[in-house]
Amino acid sequence: MSVKAIFWFIILAVVLYLGFKVGPIYYKGIMGIRGVCEENIDKYHKYGKRWVSMRISEDLTKIGIPKAKRKYFVDVTDESVIITINYRDRANFLDRYTKVFFFSYDCEGVVKSVYD
Repeated sequence: MSVKAIFWFIILAVVLYLGFKVGPIYYKGIMGIRGVCEENIDKYHKYGKRWVSMRISEDLTKIGIPKAKRKYFVDVTDESVIITINYRDRANFLDRYTKVFFFSYDCEGVVKSVYD
């Protein structure tokens, strides 16, 4: 094996290692909480705040975000509903370096589906 081949093999191994460590965190933080937020904001006018709050909790658990790593808020004003989901996770790299990742997503919807 040449030095060039060993070098590229090491680079590939490092990229795969980082991908397995960081990939799921980014997927949950970017795609996961966005999907949960937008899915539940559309159902607020039909089911109400209590149902939406319980559903958000269930959906976040389904995508693999434990209760200790998340916070969410359902704020209702006269004209709109705002859901905010915060997700914080950390990745440990070879017990030498720990990186904390923080994701936050807000989405806004209507209080009622039919206006006068």
